[in-house]
Amino acid sequence: MHQADGSILQRVRELTDPIFSAARTPITEFYFSENEWHTGSIDLEEVYILIGREYARTASDDDIRSTFGHELGHAVTPAYKRSVYNAEDHAKGFITVGMACAFLAAGALLGNAREAAHFLSGRALGSMGIGTAAALVGRYQSRQWEFQADAIGAALTSPQQQLTNLQNLEKMSVQPSWTPLSTHPPITDRIAALAQLENTPEGAACLGMLRDTYCR
Repeated sequence: MHQADGSILQRVRELTDPIFSAARTPITEFYFSENEWHTGSIDLEEVYILIGREYARTASDDDIRSTFGHELGHAVTPAYKRSVYNAEDHAKGFITVGMACAFLAAGALLGNAREAAHFLSGRALGSMGIGTAAALVGRYQSRQWEFQADAIGAALTSPQQQLTNLQNLEKMSVQPSWTPLSTHPPITDRIAALAQLENTPEGAACLGMLRDTYCR
């Protein structure tokens, strides 16, 4: 990962400077990824946006604006970082404890300490069950933040730009098949939500509220 040079950098900077200026966020930098499948993502620890170099070279102006609008939609909602990261950390902690208990239970069983093995097995199953539930909750919350980032991105750019960008991503088939552990909702669901935002009075009111809240 490194900052790009030349015409690609200049083009992306010119397209996105107004969006950075419009969003209430300290993020002002972007870097390029060499992953050919990468479109855009955000690193809230280092406070920058990462965009695929190949995507930046080939995507339309509106798609680049929409990608940055979506990622800045994450940046202006700090609860996104806390909720997703905390849920993931809790899940990993519980699953690690569960696996440790499972190993101890196996050792106790081999030593004929059946009561200890039974106790530790229960703790292993309980911890891993809680960890799995925490992971599912964290991924569910992550999917909700994607809907919100789409909506804020629409406020920073336009609903039609966000819709077109998602439709183009759908044609590119860049998103894997959906599962309960997916971090992103199906693109078709995101397209339907944005269509509601653009085509209903409630959606127009929501956009106005988002602009008042998250745009300068």
